[in-house]
Parts: sequence; C-alpha cells; structure tokens
Amino acid sequence: MTRMGQRHRPVIRAFRDRDLPGAARVWRELRPDAMHSERRLRHLIDSFPERAQPAFWVAGDDGVVAWCFAHRRWHRATDNGYIWAGVLPEAHGRGIGSALWEAAESHLAAAGVARINADSLEDETGVPFLARRGFAPVRALAISAVDPRG
Repeated sequence: MTRMGQRHRPVIRAFRDRDLPGAARVWRELRPDAMHSERRLRHLIDSFPERAQPAFWVAGDDGVVAWCFAHRRWHRATDNGYIWAGVLPEAHGRGIGSALWEAAESHLAAAGVARINADSLEDETGVPFLARRGFAPVRALAISAVDPRG
C-alpha cells in the first residue's frame, strides 16, 4: 500500500540471471562512458574471484529499473570495497538508490571492509547522492566521445 501521491517503490532483490538484459540496459543508459552490453555484464559478474566477495541486486517489478553491485577490491587493498548503484531517471525519487546502497553497504560491512570507493558521472544525481553519504571527490576524469557516423 502506498500513501496518496507516493509512487510505488519496486521490490529490491538479489540479481538473477534473467535480470541480465535489464541490468545491462540500466548500466548502458547511466554509464555511456563505456560499452555495457549483456555479454560484457555477464563477463563482469562471472569474472569476480571468490575473494572479492561480490554481490549484485536489482530493483523492479515488471522490469529492472535499477541495479547495484558491491565487492571487495581484491586487486588493490584487502580492506577496500567498491559500490556502484544506478537508478533509471523514471524511477528517481522513490528511495530505490538508497535501499540498494544500504544493501551494498551492509554486505561490505559484513565482509569486514573498512573503506568504500564509488564513482559517478558528474551529473545532477550521482555526485549529490554520494555526497549525502559522506563521499568527497578525490579525482576527476575527462572522457571524450565522438559519434563516428557523423
């Protein structure tokens, strides 16, 4: 049940194989700085070693509107973790990002991670979202792209 005027918050649950197309769509739409195909996402998920202690979640009822993953940064520092969470614009304002973040943060805390890293495109949602959680920018990357069809 929702209050009058509130939008329904989709169910947040562990990632399943059938979520792959929806999660890839979210990643592709929110991170245009790289190729994010279903095949690439499948490779990412399958390539984490056990010591990374990865976990993956999605949000959605009739389709995936957000996805998130967290892992220990096994390749750098053993007590360092990483979280990425993305919510499609049409699902903003429902607390989905916060709920996904809490799941990821809890996962990393249970794994004994002492520090969390995250990244965001410099836009009106990602940077403020991370700032509200105590993150401060450490480094900025400028990524340029051109459409070769033009």
